[in-house]
Amino acid sequence: MKDYDNHPYGAYLCSGSTVIFNRDYQPIVRLHQPAFPDVGAQVVTVCDPAERIEHSGKHWFYSDATSPRHDSQTRKRLKNLLDTIPALEAEVRCRGSRRRTVAA
Repeated sequence: MKDYDNHPYGAYLCSGSTVIFNRDYQPIVRLHQPAFPDVGAQVVTVCDPAERIEHSGKHWFYSDATSPRHDSQTRKRLKNLLDTIPALEAEVRCRGSRRRTVAA
C-alpha cells in the first residue's frame, strides 16, 4: 500500500500566499501569485517542515472518509495537483525517500 502521509492533505490560507501541508500539518510548499501589476506564473517555494505558518484559515483536500488510501477519485485529484506543481511533486518524493531511509 502506498504511503500518502507526505502527500498534500490541505492548504493554509495566508496573506498573499497559500501553503500546502501534509497529513502531519507540516508545510510542503508556499505558492505566491505575482503582485499586481506583474503577471506570470506563480512562484513556488519549498518550506522547512518545522516552520510555523501564520494563517487565516485552512482548506482540506480530503477527509478520512475519502482518504487516498481508499478513494480513487482522491488519488486522481492528488496526482493532478502533483502534476500541476512540479516543485510540490519533487518535495513530496524527497520527503518520502528521507522517511523510508530513517525508518530502515
